[in-house]
Amino acid sequence: MRIWRQLGYDNSIPDRLFKQFKKDNDHEEWCKKTLEYFKKENLCSEQLNLISEEIDLIPGFADAIHELEKRHINLFIVSGSIHNIIRYVLRDYLHLFTGIVANSFTFDENGIIDKIIPTKYDFEGKREYINKISRILGISTNQFLFIGDSHNDEHVLDSGARTICINPKGTNYSNEEHWSDYILNCNSLTEIIPYIDSCFNKDSD
Repeated sequence: MRIWRQLGYDNSIPDRLFKQFKKDNDHEEWCKKTLEYFKKENLCSEQLNLISEEIDLIPGFADAIHELEKRHINLFIVSGSIHNIIRYVLRDYLHLFTGIVANSFTFDENGIIDKIIPTKYDFEGKREYINKISRILGISTNQFLFIGDSHNDEHVLDSGARTICINPKGTNYSNEEHWSDYILNCNSLTEIIPYIDSCFNKDSD
């Protein structure tokens, strides 16, 4: 919602577009309509960078990521957010991630938004991404630990991956059909480390 607010829109427009997407399940059309509104207000790359500057990483992020690096655990991001923002916010840690997939923005020669390239890997697509990486790495999906927080993460459990909902928003974190476990109030990303230990210890039993 940060971009919409930056452009002077209230929540009614993105809410309506999302409801239409849920009805039609047409991700490309959702992005197309969003692009029309962003172009109307001349969203520029500089504004996107300013929005990115306002985003803070969860406390304990660096400690958790470096601990996972020491354990030689492959890290991926599969997101329904914006690739440009993710890369900006994670700029000091990008080298630690094997792959990042999300929606991407492109800008014209004047720095004004030109296209939104929709990700194939949101909602049900996140499950498909887990299956894809499983095939690439040649490991079972039950060796994946997925960290999410929202309703667009609810299909991942169907892949066979283990899932943890942290600081949930818009999802029933206690629904065992969607989540293996949850951390209701995650104050530091290091709180996921015991779940990783449990995951690998269980696989080695």
